[in-house]
Amino acid sequence: MLKLITKEYNKYPDHVKAEIDKALLEIKSLNHIKPICLTMSGSWSYGLARPDSDVDLRGIFCHPLNTYLGLSPYEDRIVLSGDDSEIIDIRKLINLASKGNAQALEIVFSEPIAVNNSDLFDQVVNMRADLLSSRTITASHIGFAMAELRKCQKAENQTKHRKHIVRLLLQAKKFLLNQVDSNFKNIDYNLLNVYQQYSDQEFEIAVNNLIKDLEETTPAIQKEVDYKIIDYKLSCLLRS
Repeated sequence: MLKLITKEYNKYPDHVKAEIDKALLEIKSLNHIKPICLTMSGSWSYGLARPDSDVDLRGIFCHPLNTYLGLSPYEDRIVLSGDDSEIIDIRKLINLASKGNAQALEIVFSEPIAVNNSDLFDQVVNMRADLLSSRTITASHIGFAMAELRKCQKAENQTKHRKHIVRLLLQAKKFLLNQVDSNFKNIDYNLLNVYQQYSDQEFEIAVNNLIKDLEETTPAIQKEVDYKIIDYKLSCLLRS
């Protein structure tokens, strides 16, 4: 059963706490899985939320070991009721994160609101550095940012998309330099407010400069994922 981490839980207003409580009750009813943790995602995680912002919760779970050894299909993602909340199987999550998937990496690097047992979550934390590949992180985050830029160009309200674009590119740079802390608190989000004041053309130039900086940083890092280490650590976790 997931147990709340009071310090994290108490940071949120009552309506967000209510969503967390609802998700925890829902996860508790899922007897066929072992939950590992529940984290906050989206604007509430980054400290960019408005009072009416959606509450996006993400969690990690695993199945009993014999489920992975058999041939029967199994759930690798369970959607929860609420604004936009789900829990993801550890094997799927680690696979996505190792390929530089921005959303998967965010879950792995986020501070939990609740954990099942600290040892299980510590094993996830112990895999963080092993999942970082300079090449895939750069490609994934730039691809995600460019997709957001296309949405931004068509949107009436560009504020949300602009924030996502800049945050993704700043976040990728922190990953490359191995400077990510939990919930990405050391990213200078004041830059997001600066970019909101730009014209469309100025914003596109600024984004291209961020991308150029990211691409120039990548060759100097030269870090690749060691799948043998990840496989070993993942197998240890699943046997816990």
